[in-house]
Amino acid sequence: MSSPLISNLGTNANVTRGMLIGFMGIAMFSFTLPMTRYALRYSDALLLSWSRAVIAGLVAAILLLGMRQRRPNPSEFKLLIGAIVGIVIGWPTLSSLSMKFAPAAHGAVLNGLLPISTAIMGAYLGKERLSRSFWFAAFVGAALVMVFALWEGAGTVQAGDGLMLVAVVMGGLGYAAGGVAARSLGGWQTICWALVIALPLTSVLTAFAWHANRPNLALWPAQAWAAVAYLALVSQLIGFFAWYAGLAMGGVGTVGQVQLLQVFMTVCAAAWMGLDPIPTRTWVFALLVMGVLVWVKRLSRK
Repeated sequence: MSSPLISNLGTNANVTRGMLIGFMGIAMFSFTLPMTRYALRYSDALLLSWSRAVIAGLVAAILLLGMRQRRPNPSEFKLLIGAIVGIVIGWPTLSSLSMKFAPAAHGAVLNGLLPISTAIMGAYLGKERLSRSFWFAAFVGAALVMVFALWEGAGTVQAGDGLMLVAVVMGGLGYAAGGVAARSLGGWQTICWALVIALPLTSVLTAFAWHANRPNLALWPAQAWAAVAYLALVSQLIGFFAWYAGLAMGGVGTVGQVQLLQVFMTVCAAAWMGLDPIPTRTWVFALLVMGVLVWVKRLSRK
């Protein structure tokens, strides 16, 4: 029998619950790239990525004050800085820029590299001991999405791929740092504090982007405003309530593999929104990475 996937975190029941809770967050994240691609028809990428953090940060401040939450301790504060760099600044900025060059469905599959990025960061920051079988399964999933990316680009890397790959590294850092902080701080509290601490920076960046672009908001249709609201309140805030709670419960490395499902779900979301068609090969690769997730879950059994 194979060794346990995680030797220093909870039971298999906690892993299962963590995956289910984490799946709720991933389901909400699945519309992020399609919504971003739609909003970019009307907004500059930098203004979009930074303003969504400001909107979410203001709501987060109200929640923290209203619920009278304690301040992070020094060790939690350090982890929150990692979350800010990764998922408040890095991931939104780079993924928004990449959506100017690549279809949302293509970006979704590159996004399938997030599980391995999250696992590596989680092993370092959270001191999680993961088995060799886990790493083998995780790298198989990563290899699948890279093959798909090269196939989509006719054997070459597309213009937005480099930005998306750096975004994946930033996302893994933000997910892992926040997931570790959430073990003591709490899931929703972690993302709220990260957004509030980042507010001075994101406010300045938003003001800079606004001055540089001066969008005519009067010309925006209701759908554009809905996309921005989704990115700010769901992608940047509410989705992390479940995601960080799941990572804290079941382990950053293991629960992080649930992100493999996001590939499939984002492709479906993009098609449903009428942004991108779904070629047969996309379905094939999405199903293959889903199989890797099942594999990883079996490895978690003692």
